Amino acid sequence: MNATEDIITSVKNLAAFIPLTYITLFHVVNPIGSGILFLNFTPNATDALRKKVSLKIAWNMFMVLTVTLFAGTYILQLFGITIPIVQIGGGLMLASMGWKALYSDDSTSIPQACAVNYEKV
Repeated sequence: MNATEDIITSVKNLAAFIPLTYITLFHVVNPIGSGILFLNFTPNATDALRKKVSLKIAWNMFMVLTVTLFAGTYILQLFGITIPIVQIGGGLMLASMGWKALYSDDSTSIPQACAVNYEKV
């Protein structure tokens, strides 16, 4: 194989990987449900403050995902964690979240610990 074929193969692999990653993260992150939660967590905030907070959240998540993309494998190797263990742990976490959502009380309000301190933003 020459360099051109290697590049073409890499681009094809990336093109197949991006939709799979997007679909997987879309269901876990749930932007529609998260947007509703964000509005519930900031009931007394102005639109400008909500925009500022949402930009901070987006930037922090971008940084976390970028660091994970480039250094995640090395961090897992540092602690001796394998990919199947991460997959099992992620599956158990999602199952736990689903179980709690299934049997949660709908009348509960937002805990005081989740309230936003507007002075620090």
